[in-house]
Amino acid sequence: ESGANLSESYLLDTLKHVAWHYNCPLCYQQIKETYVSSECLHRFCKDCILQEVSQQNNHHNNGKCPCCDDGTMTTFIPDTQFDTIVSYFLLLIIHARKLRFFSMSILIST
Repeated sequence: ESGANLSESYLLDTLKHVAWHYNCPLCYQQIKETYVSSECLHRFCKDCILQEVSQQNNHHNNGKCPCCDDGTMTTFIPDTQFDTIVSYFLLLIIHARKLRFFSMSILIST
């Protein structure tokens, strides 16, 4: 049983670590409609980064990355592949939770 708990604990820690990368560094929520910097590859919610660029008085999705300190201008572009990865990851979490509940209910009923 301790091996099972260790594996479950490791899996949960890994999922939490990976999930952190799916959060927007501006709003701290799950990224929605991902936009990525063409220079540094930082990712943001579309609305968050377009608002940030607008506040910088820049146009056409060009601006400075709010995560970088070097002031390099970059272009922010949609990243639909990342959105697909996030969707699959969230489905994996939901599936893992259902399996965990299912395996716990089997243990309880036996």
